[in-house]
Amino acid sequence: MLVVNMILAGLTEVLLPFIGRIIICLVVDIFIHLILYFTGHGVLKVFTLGHYPKQNLGCITNNQHHNHVILVGLITWLVVISLGIYLGS
Repeated sequence: MLVVNMILAGLTEVLLPFIGRIIICLVVDIFIHLILYFTGHGVLKVFTLGHYPKQNLGCITNNQHHNHVILVGLITWLVVISLGIYLGS
């Protein structure tokens, strides 16, 4: 029984942090792609009157395009949160 408890304790010390890291990475990735990307995409479509972001781009340019859209989404959320804190106080 002692050996089984030692094995289970060793597994939980190794597996639980690993599973936790995987879940955190998935949640962060989902947040970035769902919230920030679509916010940035919408903001860019409104401010550029539909000219940017373009959809048919190559692989390297598409990755940079994707990062720029996420950055615009992040900046938009930071501005919205900052304005909410400033106007709320």
